[in-house]
Formats: sequence, C-alpha cells, structure tokens
Amino acid sequence: LVLDSPFRSLRDLALFHPEARKALPQPAGSYGLRVLYPFVRRSVHRRSGLKLNRHLNIIDAAARCPPGLPAAFISAEADPIVPGSHAGDLHAAYPGAPKRHTLLTGKEHDHNTKRPEVNLAELADFLAKALAVV
Repeated sequence: LVLDSPFRSLRDLALFHPEARKALPQPAGSYGLRVLYPFVRRSVHRRSGLKLNRHLNIIDAAARCPPGLPAAFISAEADPIVPGSHAGDLHAAYPGAPKRHTLLTGKEHDHNTKRPEVNLAELADFLAKALAVV
C-alpha cells in the first residue's frame, strides 16, 4: 500500500484548505466551515447515499487495515493542499507492519512535484523487502 499526500478526513481537509476558508464571508473562516459541515454532510448523504464521516474518514479506515499489509506514507512539508501532518497521523494510526513515513522537506516539494529519485528508490527497496521479493 503506497499513499502519497493522503488526507485524514474530508472534514479535516476542508478545514485546512485556504480556498475553502476564503469562500466564506469573513470573519467566519474555519469556524464557518465547522458550522456548515453538518449541513453539507447531510446534503451529500441525501443526494448520493455517501456518508462523509464514514466513507471519507481515512484515519478510521487506516486503523482497521489488516496488520500484515505493508504501507508507505509520503507527504510534503510545503504541500498547500494536504498538510504533511495528515500522512504522519495516518502512519501512526495504521496497525500494519512494516510501515514507513517519508516527509519531504523544503519548499521545492509540494503536492504536485515529482518525487525525488532517491525517495522512489528507497520506496522500491522498502516494498521489495516488505513483500520478500529481494
């Protein structure tokens, strides 16, 4: 399992995302999102049957993964879309082993940048060992 820039939950992502906060009249900001989120959640459920708190709550799903499934979490410190801390939290909640979290530091790494070759090589090595194909 390889997760690159994963988010904890849709709610957490919306509360972080600056564009979502800008869409609300100030000074509402993230407070407005907290107030509006239950209405959005119910509306989405009514229209699609999708339960945002259950279906898009990735951290809860991560905690229920089978313990023998290896996982690699990759995030970028300068990611303007998904904070790097989300991958760290998912890594901590994930019961599987082996597992690893790589946090790419520096402003040159964000959500859409190509991952450095050295990190891809480390990832390939991790997966090869974890899946015992070495």
